[in-house]
Amino acid sequence: IIIIIIIIITMPAKKTSCPKSFPHKLFALLESSATDGGFSHIISWQAGGKSFRVHQPKVFVKTILPQHFKQTKFKSFLRQLNIYGFQGIQHGP
Repeated sequence: IIIIIIIIITMPAKKTSCPKSFPHKLFALLESSATDGGFSHIISWQAGGKSFRVHQPKVFVKTILPQHFKQTKFKSFLRQLNIYGFQGIQHGP
């Protein structure tokens, strides 16, 4: 899934007025989490860059979610991830 998203994101952008899709917004958010806003303690890529983690869901919902997405609830954000084929991981490194 991530490879497909990266291919879509790296395609030359057309100058249109259509809004960015959810995967584009998510990728941009994750890429800027460590640099722009310094909010990598809230959401960030996991080691290897193939997955990401929301470290503080409550803070994410109050501060990051309304600025970048139409969703206002964490459950809606998860539903949107599922629509685009993302899968949750219950355990990992």
